Amino acid sequence: MSPVDGMHEGMGRRSSRLDEIRSTRWTAPCTRESMGLPWVLEGTLEWWPALAELLDAVEAGECFGAEELPGPEAGEQAASRARRAPMQFSRMRRRTHS
Repeated sequence: MSPVDGMHEGMGRRSSRLDEIRSTRWTAPCTRESMGLPWVLEGTLEWWPALAELLDAVEAGECFGAEELPGPEAGEQAASRARRAPMQFSRMRRRTHS
C-alpha cells in the first residue's frame, strides 16, 4: 500500500472526530499554501541574525517588576470580568478503534 492510499484509508490511531475530515482531491489553494510555507521559512531564516541580535539586546536591557506597571483604573477589572462568559466544555466520548 502506498502512503497516499493509506491517507484515504485512515492508517494509525485516531485522536478526535477531526481525523475523519479527509480531502478528496488536491486543489489550487492547497498548492498555493504548500508553496507558501517554504517562502515563510526562508524569510524567517533570512531575519534570524537580526532577530538574534534584537533578542540579545532585550535580554541585556533593563528589567522592571510588575509593581512598576500601572494597575487597572477603577471599574476596568470588573468590566473585564463581566465581558468574560463562563466557558462550557462538553466531554467527547472516547471511541476505540481497532
